[in-house]
Amino acid sequence: MRLFGRLIGIALLAIALIVSPTFAQPNQIIVSTGVPNGTYAQFFTEISRVCPQPPLKGVASHGSVENLERVMNNSASLAFVQADVLFAKKLVEHDPQVESVRTFLVLYLEEIHILIKASNDSITKFSDLAGKKVGVYGGSTITSLILYATTGVQPAHTETYPGPDEAVQALGGAIDAVLGVGGKPLPWVESLDAKYKLIPFDQFEKVSKIYYPAIINYSNLNQPGGVGTIAVPSLLITRDYKIPGMVTPLLQLRSCIVKNLEVLRETVGDHPKWNQVNPAIKGPWPYFEGSSN
Repeated sequence: MRLFGRLIGIALLAIALIVSPTFAQPNQIIVSTGVPNGTYAQFFTEISRVCPQPPLKGVASHGSVENLERVMNNSASLAFVQADVLFAKKLVEHDPQVESVRTFLVLYLEEIHILIKASNDSITKFSDLAGKKVGVYGGSTITSLILYATTGVQPAHTETYPGPDEAVQALGGAIDAVLGVGGKPLPWVESLDAKYKLIPFDQFEKVSKIYYPAIINYSNLNQPGGVGTIAVPSLLITRDYKIPGMVTPLLQLRSCIVKNLEVLRETVGDHPKWNQVNPAIKGPWPYFEGSSN
């Protein structure tokens, strides 16, 4: 009888440990980020530092296209994307799944970088890409299609690469130029020397309804005064969640990011693009308001 009572006590203690909120692990918010050394990945790292709750888990990706797919397929709750990728999914691909996507937070402008070998004299501006071979990766895959369609500039061939490093390695051989999109400064561009150069975008009037004018300047490329280009807004996106188990932690996270914006802007080493984040701007895509059932 005494042994039986002891076994009952152990069983009750085990049940208590299982259901006790002290030992329950809160659900992680899965965030689809980007290439390991990119702006998206750095933003995620800095958000995780200032907002330890709710717990976040970053998952690397090849960029905006994969990030959007993960949110639409419910394999990530948050993701970083370029705004033009959303509109392409809706207006070009006519994918009804994108209607469930919501803007979680408008972030910053992502500049279009068009890189060539400095020794290449046949390309001096974007319109010179007509008839050339262009390498793209991640979200720039979609951006390039939009730019070709709106400007009428048609390369002979566009090759998609896993990431920017692979595209740069192909420069001067398989491709003549790399078209990449990301918030300056991009680490992969900063790692280059003056054997490479950026070229300007010269067709702004044709794309002004989607993109914004911008200047990019990298001292390592020895192009004083910078290079004129265009930029697209980047967004942190989510789905139109309704249940409290999803809505509550997402709203908690957004509140934490907004509350810590000054910390993110002024901490030495944090990304300079935090200075562009304005939580009052809700952007062109439907916004996550967080109304739960």
